[in-house]
Amino acid sequence: MVDTDVGTRIRELRRRLKMTQSELAGSDFTKSFISQIEKGHTRPSLKSLEIIAKRLNQPISSLLDEDESLPDSDKLDSLLANARLDFSEGRLNDAVVSFDKALQACPPFDHATRGEILFKKGHIRFAQRDFKTALVEFNSAVDELKQSHQTELYVRALCDVGSSHYMMGNYRSSREAFEEALAAYGTLGVINTHLLCTIESNLGNALAHLREYDVAVKILEDSLERSRNNAEYYLYGKICHILGYCYDALQQYPKAISRTQKALEFYSSVEDMELLLSAQLNLATHLRKVSEFNKAKVVASRALDTASKLRANDQKARAHIELAHIYLDQEDAKKALSHVTLAFDLAPAHMDVPKWTLTLLECSKRVPIPTETLASVEKACADWTGPPRDLAEIHSNLGELYSSQGNPEKANVHLSKSVALFRELRDT
Repeated sequence: MVDTDVGTRIRELRRRLKMTQSELAGSDFTKSFISQIEKGHTRPSLKSLEIIAKRLNQPISSLLDEDESLPDSDKLDSLLANARLDFSEGRLNDAVVSFDKALQACPPFDHATRGEILFKKGHIRFAQRDFKTALVEFNSAVDELKQSHQTELYVRALCDVGSSHYMMGNYRSSREAFEEALAAYGTLGVINTHLLCTIESNLGNALAHLREYDVAVKILEDSLERSRNNAEYYLYGKICHILGYCYDALQQYPKAISRTQKALEFYSSVEDMELLLSAQLNLATHLRKVSEFNKAKVVASRALDTASKLRANDQKARAHIELAHIYLDQEDAKKALSHVTLAFDLAPAHMDVPKWTLTLLECSKRVPIPTETLASVEKACADWTGPPRDLAEIHSNLGELYSSQGNPEKANVHLSKSVALFRELRDT
């Protein structure tokens, strides 16, 4: 035996970093040579130790200094096991505490394990809808994993950085993270169709929100074909769903209808009612835009039923607004008005309220607006907590509504407030 302490340290560090002997050997050594070192059957040269230490992400002194011992790996493994159990059983706050303890016990050079812990913490915060904290955790995981050999987890962490930005409405930053994940995926050296389609579908979604529809369509259609060829259908519905939205924005309505119908069929088969509802609402819109009014009504009515079963008032309100648009296109302003009124009653704080006031304005050009409906809009305006620009639009539309109803005094009040808000936005 030559030096079992050095060999033991190298083996422990290699295993902690989840490296094989071949990976540690690289092109400088053989797997057999690493095995002999770990068993203490041979003593590596100082130059060899320098190479090995670099691959283990630590200073060479830690391999040679007997006073610098490795952390208690059994303790760390136990802490990680407890954290994973808390997470799997839904004790998310306990899991965060457990992962924090594991992180404290994890050596600074063990980038793979530290990255995994931070990655898990990010997922907990994401599940808790604390996207800001999740973003911090995922970015920290990226920093750690970039220094490890866990390339696939590094790609996943980049993808989750993008998802966190997306959920906070930071679509440009989201796009950048997904593009970085896509570039990193190209270095994996192995094919993981599910991971690739996940990145592409997320990137396509971010691009759609940035109104870069042509680019989004190209990426998503390629991803859809790839998922078909590899029988990777888990993301099939999502990809079709986003494509439907993009084709609608590009005014390619037959393609929008085709893709959204595919998404609807997929969500129905897997019984994902929330996404099924979203697809129903989109399909009703596409059908209306090609003047398939009867079909659009049927689909929108189904969306109402689905929303009722889910007790999703926001989506139920959206269905009423879509029915209002259908009736307006059919020159039935009275029925359209009844659906707009129901939407305001169901979801007065909905993010689309500014658009709904425009729909109400269209109704006002053909039928009188009841006082109680205007009162509902007034209340929605007074209680608005969304972006100031949207509030300015609501005031502007209310001003036009009162003007059309022959009430110039109230019209001037709202139009003045709208002008003041727009000026404030311009000056900031």
